[in-house]
Amino acid sequence: MTIKIHRGILGELSPLIYFTGRASDGTSSASGSIEIDQLTVSYNSEDPESIDIIDDRLSISNGNIAYEIYNVHYSEWLDSDELGFGDADSLVDYINAEIATVTTSITDDNSLAQPRIGNQNSILASANLPFTYDATYNNGIGYYWDESTFPTGVEVSRYDRRKIGGTISQVGTYVINLEIANKNGIVPTDVTIEVL
Repeated sequence: MTIKIHRGILGELSPLIYFTGRASDGTSSASGSIEIDQLTVSYNSEDPESIDIIDDRLSISNGNIAYEIYNVHYSEWLDSDELGFGDADSLVDYINAEIATVTTSITDDNSLAQPRIGNQNSILASANLPFTYDATYNNGIGYYWDESTFPTGVEVSRYDRRKIGGTISQVGTYVINLEIANKNGIVPTDVTIEVL
């Protein structure tokens, strides 16, 4: 018998981790699932080859350590691909990596939109030749262009507000104002088009 570690249907974006199944002594998860940022994994104090999963939220509210799973040997655990662990360290590392992944996803989800790559807001175009530009930001939801700053010949795609394009006939440098929004706020920025 084993306890399998796996995530919810959203995979790495799921805020939950599941511990399903039973160890050979009948030990199972107290609740079956737990918010991943509310748990701590530790080596059992009596057997360093066994693992404890602590529910941090219940521990704080109860004033005592609340175990989700207590004293289960590393050989009785499976990862999400149903592979076993070679030692207790690899099991602890696996669970900690799951916690870190979700913490990063949660943090990213709760942050403002960010550029995908460096110098993303610079465009080099040739006069009288068509160009397109994709302003997609990580975590960006709404894209608001100040069309009054567009040079003649540039427009927003009617199919995708993240994109602009067109043909500029005048050589020069043009600065277009842009705001990218998500549920956490608005990031004002600009896009520079250099036409040669």
